[in-house]
Amino acid sequence: MKRTCLCAIVACLISQTAYPKDKEKPPTPEELSEISARGKLLTQYDQIAWHATDQMLKQHIAEGLVRGYVVEFKENQWVVAFGRLTDDRTGFIVEFQATTNPDLAVKPSSPDSKQAIDRGELFEEFLAMDAARSAFGKQSRPYNSAVLRQPDGEYFVYFYPASTDLAVLPMGGDVRYLVSEDGKTIVDKRQLHASIREENSKGKEGVTTEAAYHTHVLSDVPEDTDVMYVLMRHPPIPEYVASKRYTYVIGADGSIKFLGDTDKVLKK
Repeated sequence: MKRTCLCAIVACLISQTAYPKDKEKPPTPEELSEISARGKLLTQYDQIAWHATDQMLKQHIAEGLVRGYVVEFKENQWVVAFGRLTDDRTGFIVEFQATTNPDLAVKPSSPDSKQAIDRGELFEEFLAMDAARSAFGKQSRPYNSAVLRQPDGEYFVYFYPASTDLAVLPMGGDVRYLVSEDGKTIVDKRQLHASIREENSKGKEGVTTEAAYHTHVLSDVPEDTDVMYVLMRHPPIPEYVASKRYTYVIGADGSIKFLGDTDKVLKK
């Protein structure tokens, strides 16, 4: 993921070799809509996990009882559950749970004794996260994570760089794993962006930025996290994404529009 001068994009893109994830045809509107929807969910997931974590830390839970969390949407609200796997890895022990309403106000609710160990969806999501985290390995900088259940029951698990300064938005260096429905097996790994760039999340003082852009070299489609990064800016601004073959614009609302073949778009 690299920001560069617009006049240099043509030479850069023409010189690139083919990548395994190149698309012979542009993605359909339906495919772009699915990417947009996942990116919007990732943005909500990130914000909700942040607020819920703040609430969890206020509970002063004993060290070692919380080794992670999972977030899922059900009954028209998000549920964030913090805890750990049982010693035999057959269940997820919920130490703290928070539910959210649409404005992200967190309402803590301690699970009762019957809910303390989950062996359903929360458990499977935690297993998926655990499997992907093991594959991702230890990194030199902090990363955030997210799990999105797919319509077929499998899981997308994301790792993307965490901000260490509220004024700085790190973008790129992210990866997405596809994990089996039971949460135990890595099915596929997709590197979304290779490098990390950092920018002021609120832009430069006194400068109005109408849009941003970057070249995308790992595939010919925008990534879920591209949408998330657009929506994380304050205020959100459109982002142009130019791959070797195609160019797109991600709107400030997270929608994605196909603009055409990159060489033709740049000639205009």
